[in-house]
Amino acid sequence: MPMKSLRFRNTIFDRDAFDAALRTLEHATGPSESDRLTARTQVLKLAQSTLKAGKDEIRRRLTQGANGRVGVKGTTWLIDGLVIALFHHIERTCNPEGVCEAASQMTLVATGGYGRAELNPMSDIDLLFLVPEAITPTIEQVVQGLLYLLWDLKLKVGHAVRTIPECLVAAQEEIQTFTALLETRYLTGPQPLYDRFFATFSETIHPDDFAFPQAKIEERIDRFRRFDKALYINEPNIKEGPGGLRDIHTVWWISKYIHRVPLVKFLIGRGVFSEEEYRTFIESRDFLWQVRSALHFVTGRAEDRLSLQVQPLVAELLGFKNSPRQSAVSRLMRRYFFHITRIHHLTDVFIEYFEQQAHPDTTNRVLDNLFCVVGQRVNLRQPALCPIEEPLWIMQAFRWMQIEMLPLHADLHRQIIAALPFVDRRVQLDPGNNRLFLEILKGERWVARTLQAMNRARFLGRFIPEFARIVCLTQHDGYHAFTVDEHTILAVEQLRHIRMGQLTQELPYSSRIMAALERPEILYLAVLFHDIAKGRGGDHSIKGAAIARKVCQRMGLDKEGRETVAWLVRNHLLMAHTAQRRDIDDPQTVVELAQQVEHPQRLSLLLLVTVADIRAVSPKAWTSWKAQLLRNLYDFTNEALNRGVADLLDTEKRAEDKRRLVADAAVQRGFLRSQVNHYLKRFTAPYMLHYTASRIVEHMSFLLGRLEKEITVHFVQRDREEVTELWCYSADFAGLLAKLCQVLASHDISIIQAHVHTLKTGHAFNSIDVVDAATGGPIVRLNRLDKVRRDLEAALTGKEVKLPTPTQGIKKGQGSPFKVRQHITLDFETSEEHTLCEVQTHDFPGLLYTITHVISGLGLQITTAKIATYGARAIDVFYLQEAQSGLPIQSTALQEQLVTELNQALLAAAEIAGVGEAIIQASEEEEYPQ
Repeated sequence: MPMKSLRFRNTIFDRDAFDAALRTLEHATGPSESDRLTARTQVLKLAQSTLKAGKDEIRRRLTQGANGRVGVKGTTWLIDGLVIALFHHIERTCNPEGVCEAASQMTLVATGGYGRAELNPMSDIDLLFLVPEAITPTIEQVVQGLLYLLWDLKLKVGHAVRTIPECLVAAQEEIQTFTALLETRYLTGPQPLYDRFFATFSETIHPDDFAFPQAKIEERIDRFRRFDKALYINEPNIKEGPGGLRDIHTVWWISKYIHRVPLVKFLIGRGVFSEEEYRTFIESRDFLWQVRSALHFVTGRAEDRLSLQVQPLVAELLGFKNSPRQSAVSRLMRRYFFHITRIHHLTDVFIEYFEQQAHPDTTNRVLDNLFCVVGQRVNLRQPALCPIEEPLWIMQAFRWMQIEMLPLHADLHRQIIAALPFVDRRVQLDPGNNRLFLEILKGERWVARTLQAMNRARFLGRFIPEFARIVCLTQHDGYHAFTVDEHTILAVEQLRHIRMGQLTQELPYSSRIMAALERPEILYLAVLFHDIAKGRGGDHSIKGAAIARKVCQRMGLDKEGRETVAWLVRNHLLMAHTAQRRDIDDPQTVVELAQQVEHPQRLSLLLLVTVADIRAVSPKAWTSWKAQLLRNLYDFTNEALNRGVADLLDTEKRAEDKRRLVADAAVQRGFLRSQVNHYLKRFTAPYMLHYTASRIVEHMSFLLGRLEKEITVHFVQRDREEVTELWCYSADFAGLLAKLCQVLASHDISIIQAHVHTLKTGHAFNSIDVVDAATGGPIVRLNRLDKVRRDLEAALTGKEVKLPTPTQGIKKGQGSPFKVRQHITLDFETSEEHTLCEVQTHDFPGLLYTITHVISGLGLQITTAKIATYGARAIDVFYLQEAQSGLPIQSTALQEQLVTELNQALLAAAEIAGVGEAIIQASEEEEYPQ
């Protein structure tokens, strides 16, 4: 849409009216310096009100459904008008004598994105002041006068004042300058000077020199490395990410350089794009323009990251509505991912065409009667042999892609896209297709890459219609980094890494199990289908198992294989939940898991599914302490399945065996046996069973000699560990853990898990894993740990301590974009000795203190706390006993009081923290992340 065809452009900015207002102010300005200063203030106010009115009009039209071109071309029209009018105003008024001599010398040129006439509402403005000769004082005065006015308007302006030769030198020295000058646009001033610049600069462009285009392609590769190679991330960068606006710019830059075309549409006649592909390209570009304009409006700045915080605001501005099956945010993001997929593919097509032109490869190797390799890409031998109405050949194309480890040729990709409407039940049920699909899953190389190619070509969702429901489905929880389909394929990729032996050091258990698997396709199918029912409401594990069973039957899998896949899908969260939300040292926990798993083979498969699933959530989801929890749980459960549960349930015998083991290890390290035995008598069976012998000896080495001290606080940081351990030894008292939580929260320290051990002497030993709330990693600054230690020791001795205010968490006035169901459950079945209190709510600073303060205030003791945070959602589990009796909560009235007071306290604290509106009580789908 050229700006001249913007029918309502005068409602955005009336150039004649603005220029007339400026001239009126100029004529009314007196000769004194004071008059000139007053006039400048009036000009600034006029420009400010005009700029605001123009942007308000653009925003109004966007909210009424205007397309992206209105936002971009409307903003460019507005800025053009202001810049040109103010430039001439400065020329007319820059000195008391009258018109500046610069009026006939200097040409104003737009460069970069402004030169492309592609400004969004808060975009930077790049200006070139083109001068015929050296800069004169008058020219400098005009330049400064205009820039100061634009800066006072809060516009971010980049500028250069150069002669034509200086432009050429700068372009040769830096590729970014060359790129900016490649996309210049005349604004005002002497046109011949600009024409001379354009002609001279054009002579420096040599279409047969591929250095510039190749550099732009390398920039694209580097961009993807920096902004995540995945297309479908939940917080994409609309400009720099794959399929973003920079992909469009790359096509434009190379087109203008190599093909000397003023517009991308001229590539149609050169065989680069078909007419349909060009229409697709422009349609998707316009949508990104629309979203970026909305993003600028809702953030009030030149923002390119479509964060979870702003997605609801962008969706609202653009008129997306909630529906019974999809939220407004989900509808926005699905459309966004649809468009960036198209842009990403068409940019690949363009680059493929360029590389074939730049580096012709005449290789033509026959693969079979349908396919061949042309120029390091899999292609059709003859399109007529692969009719779009008979698309049984598509799966074979992807299988060849995997075997050869080569991408598909653009011609083959076009043929697949054209054939998609004909992919029907016949294709889905075809035995040959299903055999090939399972071969792809069993392949040693390019499993995930082939699945991604199938998904981005929209074939995967056609072949498995149930999968289409999760394509581009966002997970608006602040925890998952990817859409459901991308997460699923990344989980499959994790399995391949394990199978290829690439993670033997990091994942020894998983690697050993995977190497012994006889039917890896069972595992791949389970991971491929583990989240297939998300977005359908209800428990996605239960629904997913039914879907998986049906799809596996359609694929011809035998009954045993179908049932194994369905069981793994049904229980894919079981091991993660147990490890992270239950005390795995409690024999009842292990017994319950063993009863559900039934035999060791299932346990091994479930471990692999769990590991792949968690590792594919986000780069930070997998941690060393999660790995250790899963390994311990696997060992305990595997032993129970192989040897029975009788030994496991005899906790006193196991504790005594551990005492002997610890004593022997301690004596070997130089401790006296009598000293060791006296020390160990202080500790109960749960303590002995929770820690390894070496860890207990480590505790002993530190505590012996300090047992008579009132309070001992110690931090431990281990190599390659992602948490910091806090050991606290003190007299036991009601509210001890709450006090610890309060101090730690005030220092921006998050608790990962806590174990509270009451000794037979009336003391307590707390072992707490903590991380820096800002980084999610260990606390490395020793002076910070010293300050925390001093505050802990003072607080635990009853002294008044002035604690710092937490800086992490929800910012005041910002609120939370996430809706989290608050739910409190008491569990009397999992443990014979404890009541489990599970709290699910929105995470906020001070959450643990709020919970533990209520619990201790009711005369209850916490022996174990399992803390899990998934983005905005916190799921914390507390093992409780009555402090007086040491028994689970007996009184029904006390049980009800606990739930009531926790709900009230959490809602009040959440309101203070700024997340009150995000806590909702309505029933939602139970989807606990890993």
